[in-house]
Amino acid sequence: MKSFVAFLLILTAAPSQGDADTEAQLYEEFDARILTDDEKRFLQAALALSGDYRSH
Repeated sequence: MKSFVAFLLILTAAPSQGDADTEAQLYEEFDARILTDDEKRFLQAALALSGDYRSH
């Protein structure tokens, strides 16, 4: 169930713009500064539900 919720959060938070133009961009370092506060919250929630994020 947690995986399903995390999947839904990721789908709803998927950016409509800023998609990778090339495959090489998929492997570049992730920069969260370009995300809105809402996008960051969705990402944090999805990662927390999957067990990959712990807030400190």
